[in-house]
Amino acid sequence: MKFNLPNQEKSLFITFESGYENVKIYFDGALIGKVESSEQLVDGVTIPASPAGTIDLRFPTGRRSLEVRVDELLCTPETPAQELEELRSFDRYFWALTILGLAGTVIQIYILQPYLTLPAVLIQIFISGLAVIAYLVAAILTRQGKAWAYLLGTIVFTIMTLYYILSVHLLGWQMADILVVIVRLVILALLYYKMTSVFTYFKKTNDLSSSHTLLDDF
Repeated sequence: MKFNLPNQEKSLFITFESGYENVKIYFDGALIGKVESSEQLVDGVTIPASPAGTIDLRFPTGRRSLEVRVDELLCTPETPAQELEELRSFDRYFWALTILGLAGTVIQIYILQPYLTLPAVLIQIFISGLAVIAYLVAAILTRQGKAWAYLLGTIVFTIMTLYYILSVHLLGWQMADILVVIVRLVILALLYYKMTSVFTYFKKTNDLSSSHTLLDDF
């Protein structure tokens, strides 16, 4: 993660492992400090007399973000914050799909039960249940800023839409089926339209990660 130094053209590069473990601080391509445990960041860590100045690191609230100050001045992280917030807001699509998936499964089974054997009904419940779980996981992890979770939810919904179209084609089309397919296609169009924002966020975070990797090679 890149932090712009106040009143300077230079920046700090800070790398860390999951959960803010093994934090490393770089300035001008050189390693100038380490924080091995995230527990130290709860109370705050000070690195005095570094080439960049006196560096203070801490968790401002909880453990979701890292606050960095140099000579008591707050450093601005150069991260795709706007794209991240937009990605996190997309979780609402998968919460809606989770609810609709549960309701749709119950209705679909009620309608198809007279025409299907018990094993076929159980298979239907199993397939729909997996899809609902995938939407739920996508909602939770998209809210956490995981771009791949959005892709997972979109791919699963695409597969389930194709599966639904094939099923109703084999059983015979009804007016209600046509309406459901139209709604599904509209949702798919929305998900793929928002995909551009997801890829923009992914590209920016990937570019930053590449910078971190190069620094770790010193």
